[in-house]
Amino acid sequence: MTCGKPKEDNRKNRVTCQKCADKCVAYNKKIRDQRLKNKQCVECGDKEVVNEFNYLDSKRANKEIKCLRCYLKHLSRNYLGTNTRWGELKRLYDNQGGRCYYSNLPIIVGEGATLDHTIPSKGGTKITEIKNLKWVDKNVNYMKRDLSEKKFLQLINLIHKQYEPTKYRAS
Repeated sequence: MTCGKPKEDNRKNRVTCQKCADKCVAYNKKIRDQRLKNKQCVECGDKEVVNEFNYLDSKRANKEIKCLRCYLKHLSRNYLGTNTRWGELKRLYDNQGGRCYYSNLPIIVGEGATLDHTIPSKGGTKITEIKNLKWVDKNVNYMKRDLSEKKFLQLINLIHKQYEPTKYRAS
C-alpha cells in the first residue's frame, strides 16, 4: 500500500509516504478491532484463544486476546528475547505435564500459568535461557517474587515445619 512517494520506515525496511503509513495503521487497527469484537486472536485471527478471560477482566487486556501460538510468541519475546523460541516454551509446558513446577497444581497457559525465573532477574539482568524458566501457578509465583529457587524452598519448608499437622489442636 504505497503511493510511490518515498519516506523510510525503519521498522520493516519499507518505503512509504506519511499518508500511506497512516492508512496502513488505520487498516490494521480496524482489523484488530474486528478480531476483538469477534473474540479472535488479534495477531492472526485464530478463533481458539487461550486468554479470553483477559478480555473480560483486565483494563488493558482487550488488546491482548491471543491464540496459544501468538501468546507463546509474546512470552518468548519477553522472556527469551525473541518470538522465534515460542516452541521451547510449549515444550517446557508439555514436559512439566501442564503442572506448576513447585506445587504440582494443574495450570493452563493463558489462565493462571506464569513463567518464573529460577535464577531471579533482579536489577534488570535477565537470563534468557530456557533452563532458567519454569511454568508456575500465578499465586505461587506471586509468593516467590524475586527469591531464588533455593531460598523460596527454604521459606516454604520453614512455614511447613511451623504448621505441621501434629501441632494443630482441635478447637
